[in-house]
Amino acid sequence: METTLPATDPVATPGHELIRVYLFEATHMSCELLSHAFEKSGYGLTVVGSGVSLRGKEEFQPGECDVVVISSNLKDGPLSGFTLLRYLAKTNRSVRCVMLLDQGERDLVVEAFRCGAAGVCERDQPYEMLCK
Repeated sequence: METTLPATDPVATPGHELIRVYLFEATHMSCELLSHAFEKSGYGLTVVGSGVSLRGKEEFQPGECDVVVISSNLKDGPLSGFTLLRYLAKTNRSVRCVMLLDQGERDLVVEAFRCGAAGVCERDQPYEMLCK
């Protein structure tokens, strides 16, 4: 089951325009935690929806968001986020995808960019790096 999170009447902060984010994480709890963190970050981020598996691509509406954050591991298994990244980058060229990696192994970083990622962030990096 994919989730569309309710908008919280976001307001862009000075110097930041409102950025609409769609999340793909391995669990619903991870989606909710990251969603709350984004919206309280002060970077003008609002989460418009989330998904936990490759099936979420069917409900994904590219016009709804500016950025998609995709975990490398989804409910479908290890590294299944790369399959989703390839699909979204190929079918929705206007949406910027950021791959969220558990480890910053060089091969995974290179593969993320080959698959169409506009950016890569490791889970070991400070949270602020993902927001930027």
